[in-house]
Amino acid sequence: MFNLKKNSWFFSVLSIFVLWLAGCTFNPSIEKDGAPKGDFDAARVPDAVPRPHYGKTKSRPYKVLGVTYNPLKSATGYTAEGVASWYGTKFHGKKTALGETYNMYGMSAAHRTLPLPSYAKVTNLDNGKSVVVRVNDRGPFVKDRLIDLSYAAAKKLDYQKNGTARVKVEGIVPPQYQAKKTTQTAPAKSLLNDYTKNKRMYLQVAAFSQLESAQALKQRLHTLTKLPVTVLYAPSAAHPLHRVRIGPISDAEQLEQLRLRIANAKLGSPHVVLE
Repeated sequence: MFNLKKNSWFFSVLSIFVLWLAGCTFNPSIEKDGAPKGDFDAARVPDAVPRPHYGKTKSRPYKVLGVTYNPLKSATGYTAEGVASWYGTKFHGKKTALGETYNMYGMSAAHRTLPLPSYAKVTNLDNGKSVVVRVNDRGPFVKDRLIDLSYAAAKKLDYQKNGTARVKVEGIVPPQYQAKKTTQTAPAKSLLNDYTKNKRMYLQVAAFSQLESAQALKQRLHTLTKLPVTVLYAPSAAHPLHRVRIGPISDAEQLEQLRLRIANAKLGSPHVVLE
């Protein structure tokens, strides 16, 4: 027969063990997301810089909570308005859907259908502030939410305290975005065309002492443009060079877009040559 007096010690030890185990396995603070401690000046964090992506993108259909999502193949022409939220400490340092490490102090975002990676301009419709973010994660999977921004991006848009904001999201195509920004500081196209009226424009990408290196770059440039790519030998008593050149290029805007693509792909330091 079970003796309660003899087993009182057993129940006491068992109760203490259960309470200790519960304390180890239940910690509500671990499950909560939030802002980092201390003062963080998001104004000093630069926006994401749109760069062309030449590898594969994550655009296969996927299912979350019983809902199937079909990601877009490109961010071209994408625009939508909705509610933005943000995510911070709970996910900081963890892997994104793209396999990168999430940094709440960076300018990134999660979106359900934009390609991974891609870029977007996000505008707070309540105050007119805008940021450019790199989309490298999936979400938010909460009803009526359009996009999840990093804590830094949310703070730059001034809605981190409210938690959400009404925003407009516009997909960015890097070459077009860079070309548009360049024209703001570049000479007027008409003036450039007047200057080059009787000249032929080329992009000189790089110069090598070894012909093999020049030929290798030539092959890589063929993947970026259908324009002629040539290797020109420049004899010199001291340092003969093999120059890699693209052209002729008749349109100044086309030339500038190609220059940006090459620079962003880190294939050289292209500059304009007129002949």
